[in-house]
Amino acid sequence: MTKINDLPSLSANNFDPTQDLIIIQKPNGATYKMLAATALSSIAQGEFITETKTTNTTLGNPGSITFSYANLTSQNSSIVLHLRSGLVSGTFTLTKTAGIQNFNNYGVPSTTNDVILLEGLNGNIPKRLIATIKIYQDSVEFSNIKPEFKNRGRFWVGDYGSYSVSATIQANIKL
Repeated sequence: MTKINDLPSLSANNFDPTQDLIIIQKPNGATYKMLAATALSSIAQGEFITETKTTNTTLGNPGSITFSYANLTSQNSSIVLHLRSGLVSGTFTLTKTAGIQNFNNYGVPSTTNDVILLEGLNGNIPKRLIATIKIYQDSVEFSNIKPEFKNRGRFWVGDYGSYSVSATIQANIKL
């Protein structure tokens, strides 16, 4: 059985999108072929967005980050949101695949309070970043972003330290 990686490379000079086929594998595992020109024109119809926004947050001054674009949450749009903070290392990722209406764990529309975005140790102290995630038609919002720490290892309480939080959206927006 030949693996895709073992196939010979095709040079750009020998590529004819009106005659050559590409392989498509769907999330359910089904595999199809498609003319390259058809796939490329479908991709070209989208609007590609990459944007990073940053906020500073404390318990007394929760942060907020919102991304709004026309057709952002349409069924054919694909979106990846990465959120990072100086509070703890790691990344919170929110994903929506083209052809699916909802994000990985959140519907459109939805509001989910007290979502743990990041959690880990800062020094020897357990800390986490929580927020409300709101997803509406054409917008995704992280609001009420606030840091917490585990008081004497027992209860989560507000952390008045100041932390930078950044979110990056990468999206292919389609009707």
